[in-house]
Amino acid sequence: MTMCDLSPGSIDPFALRPCQPSDVVAIQSINLAGIPGVSLLIQPELDGLADGSMLCWVAEDAGQVVGYLITYTNSDTYDGEEFAWFQRHHSTFLYIDQVAIAVSHRRRGVGVALYCRATEDARERGLESLTCEVNLDPPNPVSLAFHHDLGFTSIGELHTGDGRYVTLLRKSLVS
Repeated sequence: MTMCDLSPGSIDPFALRPCQPSDVVAIQSINLAGIPGVSLLIQPELDGLADGSMLCWVAEDAGQVVGYLITYTNSDTYDGEEFAWFQRHHSTFLYIDQVAIAVSHRRRGVGVALYCRATEDARERGLESLTCEVNLDPPNPVSLAFHHDLGFTSIGELHTGDGRYVTLLRKSLVS
């Protein structure tokens, strides 16, 4: 069984859809509550979410945004150090830049649902893997366990310019 082969009723149902400009305030609030597990979204990134130039998905519950996922393909232009590392070492991938869940909805399947959407998107684009990084310093053991449970493996570590130490993770989508 893969992470996306879940039986009905095994997680709460969430509506997944592309971000809309009206979601930016909710995304910013979820982002702020998720620090230091995620990096602060700065104004150019928020503007990119608002104008649709960044690939972003949201999860909704009862009409409220309860999580978001921001991704880039290997051919996109993005200045993140971790993304550049993956570009140097892998040919085709979907990079998960950020995923964050509202405190009220953690451990209810929102993250799994968003990762299933990322997997579907990567496969539709013919990409070979999902990639991301998780902080080792400051430590993020919950995220490490989550990614391990989803089948991600560590393929490197990196000291970033903003003072973090991260593990670089990859999940192959090729059988």
